[in-house]
Amino acid sequence: MIDTFLTIMLIPLYEIQNRISQSIHDLPRRYLYDSINFDQRLVGLIGARGVGKTTILLQYLKAEFNNPAVALYISADHIHVEAMGIMEIVAEHHRNGGNVLVIDEIHKLDKWAQIVKTIYDTYPEMRFIISGSSAFRIKTQGYDLSRRMVYYHLSGLSFREFISLKKKISLPSYSLDDILMKHREISADLSSRFNIHPLFREYLVSGYYPFWQEDIAHYPQKIENIIQKIFYEDIPSAFPIKYDAIRQLKRLLYMIATSDPFQVNISKLANELHIARESLYQYLDFLDQSFVINRLWKPSTRKAYQRKPEKLFLQNTNIISYLNPQAKHSKSGKGTLRETFFVTQFLTKSPLFSSHFADFEDDNHRQYEIDGKSKSQTQLDPNKSGYLFLDDISTGHQNIIPLYLIGFLY
Repeated sequence: MIDTFLTIMLIPLYEIQNRISQSIHDLPRRYLYDSINFDQRLVGLIGARGVGKTTILLQYLKAEFNNPAVALYISADHIHVEAMGIMEIVAEHHRNGGNVLVIDEIHKLDKWAQIVKTIYDTYPEMRFIISGSSAFRIKTQGYDLSRRMVYYHLSGLSFREFISLKKKISLPSYSLDDILMKHREISADLSSRFNIHPLFREYLVSGYYPFWQEDIAHYPQKIENIIQKIFYEDIPSAFPIKYDAIRQLKRLLYMIATSDPFQVNISKLANELHIARESLYQYLDFLDQSFVINRLWKPSTRKAYQRKPEKLFLQNTNIISYLNPQAKHSKSGKGTLRETFFVTQFLTKSPLFSSHFADFEDDNHRQYEIDGKSKSQTQLDPNKSGYLFLDDISTGHQNIIPLYLIGFLY
């Protein structure tokens, strides 16, 4: 009787998977798809809310199996899953001949790492893929799985992906070295095919999250929903935090969104928020591990030994545009949008640090200065390789490169 009940209870999960898979049938694969080794027994996919993790998982299941009875997708916070329990679902899926299970929103489960370790060890012939939006819960609470699980981090749409989707064409990505050394040829080709600057302005406001394709009129509301879920679901599920602290986190987020590229003064910031320095460090950890901000550090000291970041940036320009709609109209706001765009795109592929002379420096000690088209080279250290990434230019020359090109890294 119990087995029959469980078998019947799996049917709604099959129907859910089949239904939501229909919505992704014509979507192109993201930059990360071909880099994921799905043959590993345990794969972890992490990334900010709304960037398309579920789409990648469903694309894989549909392309390789197209049969929920063999490869099943479930969301850990769905009412059917909560009613049955993960262990029971895995057992029944295995009894029915299933050999792949995808668990989305894994960070919503209490003791999720213990559950995953148990099913991994109990069903050695099965493969498992998990995904979540809390780096802290998945990476720190999953330390017992470190020898078993391979992690992949999905970012939002690059500028290249945005153009590809909007124009329904395929555009190549380029390595950093190609962008630095061959930018004239690349930008000349792109600017001859597209009116690039209106596309770039659109991307900064509403191009980072793939759901812009669904309903652009409600795009701001969806960003608001993401922020609310992060503050009221993701962060409280990962950290012991009180309501007053959530209010302070929101204030901190708004301060970053409405300030010039944010040079960090811990004492001043703590005073403005009326919190202790130690609490501020914790709050920055919360926001970073929830993919809300990016922290940049000094290049001379290993991050593991630093507490104070040199600069803070929101995770992407769309959040800035939502929280501070006037940013695109002011000189300082444009500067924040430009630098945030550069940081978001660059960090997807390579480490980036603050710089004593320029805006940024990479791990090869190359400097990067970000600004509008009239920027001079005076802030570049003459003893190091340096590049100007400038807005409002279609093509560059020598070490002057169009800013939008960094959006073709992935």
